[in-house]
Amino acid sequence: MLSVGTAKIPLEVKYQRRIDPPRDTEGLRTFIVSLPLSSLLLLR
Repeated sequence: MLSVGTAKIPLEVKYQRRIDPPRDTEGLRTFIVSLPLSSLLLLR
């Protein structure tokens, strides 16, 4: 979980050799907000 102010943002980080888009993005597709890694790093 990432805290931004009082908001809690679920965060999922994956690393693997092969990418299976339907399976690997399932967690992201269940949430309304997704953002690129570059934007996430700017929140620090």
